[in-house]
Amino acid sequence: MAYDKKAIAERLKEIMNDSQDTIASKLNMTQGNVSKLLSGTQLPTTDTLYRISEVYGVSTDWILGLSEKKHIATSEVTYADVLKEFISLASKGIIWPYLNNAITVTGKDLELPEVTGFAVTDEIIQSILYDWKRSVSTGSDIYEIWLDKRLKEYSEIPYIPWSDKVKELYDEVKSPYGVSADFLKQFYEYYEKETGHGKKSE
Repeated sequence: MAYDKKAIAERLKEIMNDSQDTIASKLNMTQGNVSKLLSGTQLPTTDTLYRISEVYGVSTDWILGLSEKKHIATSEVTYADVLKEFISLASKGIIWPYLNNAITVTGKDLELPEVTGFAVTDEIIQSILYDWKRSVSTGSDIYEIWLDKRLKEYSEIPYIPWSDKVKELYDEVKSPYGVSADFLKQFYEYYEKETGHGKKSE
């Protein structure tokens, strides 16, 4: 079967957003070979195809244009999964931003009592939830665009369980403008580099 090199190159460019040197490092190949893959002058070998699938979490069939199902099933939790859980709770009226008539257990005070509140200690999740809450108030059309974009972006980024070490690393590089998807991707790479988490033996 003949594969469309240009179509494969377009799919590779869609998932490979780093510099060619960084991509080469991730895939254990030369920058020259990365350039050939991205320009469509070379097809990935079987080994390279499986490495791309593993590193970028996409199916080999999708890369080759045999399927429109992009992502492979994974047990790894992403930031999109976390956001979806909060959205699910909110849609049931359990938490903000949809819970507009909260009252205390006595029904006498419009402030939420401590017993029914909860704290999110994960500062990355705090930033994502703050962004979410602001977006909900913008109106349904803008919110839907925001949500679709964020879920796609966050689905590419594995969740980092919050800990003292993660907080220490986060405090070193955090932005005063909150957590964008680009920042989160860079932070995940920094986290992997500093902790060795996620590195698989070859």
